[in-house]
Amino acid sequence: MNKAPKGGAFLLGFLISLVSFADGCLGTVSEAACPPPSQFHQGWNANASIYYQSTGFTSQESDQIGGGGALGSWNFHNSVPPVLNCSNVSFLAAPPAGQYTVTAANDQDAETPSACATTAYNAMSFGKLVAATTTFHWAAIRSNGSPSWNRDPNSSDYYTFIRKVMLHEAGHTMGLGEIPDSQQVAGQSVMNKYSGTNDSANNQPTDVQPCDDSSVNSILQYANNCGIDRRGRVV
Repeated sequence: MNKAPKGGAFLLGFLISLVSFADGCLGTVSEAACPPPSQFHQGWNANASIYYQSTGFTSQESDQIGGGGALGSWNFHNSVPPVLNCSNVSFLAAPPAGQYTVTAANDQDAETPSACATTAYNAMSFGKLVAATTTFHWAAIRSNGSPSWNRDPNSSDYYTFIRKVMLHEAGHTMGLGEIPDSQQVAGQSVMNKYSGTNDSANNQPTDVQPCDDSSVNSILQYANNCGIDRRGRVV
């Protein structure tokens, strides 16, 4: 679920905002679609090194978030030849601080209690993302009253779900929006919503998909980075 900006101010070319995405639970499958571009920003600057830090997670949880997990999957698709997308954005661990913070809270999102995670855009410059924070909401509750998360470390899908959620939230920072529920195909895009506790219905994939690369390349700054236009033509 997209949330409109709540407020903002310009300072030295930066737009400080409180924009966030909250990810609901149940998606249905009919007509296939790849993610649309975000209505709020154009992603990180092409060729940027984005330094991230994760706080409030166990080492096993952090493994699913960082370079060996979701952000590593984005790194592979963003920068490893042959080019899968044209962004050349790299996510790099940066203790203790960086542009991208990933944290956790034993709470629910105030506006969308079913949201397992939300991403706030803290700063933008000329339509490009400068700083962001992703928060995992461990106490999220689905609309049917069941928990969004089953945090039993022995659960077969718990750590996989952390990876899926992080793939989705990082996708928002790459400039991708939500796919309408009626157009989602299970496993086709990291921007699918989850379905069931710990995504028990496997609506979300565990790695960035060609559909996601195609959508990244539909963002003009990334397309231009590879010398192609939005229709895929060499320019």
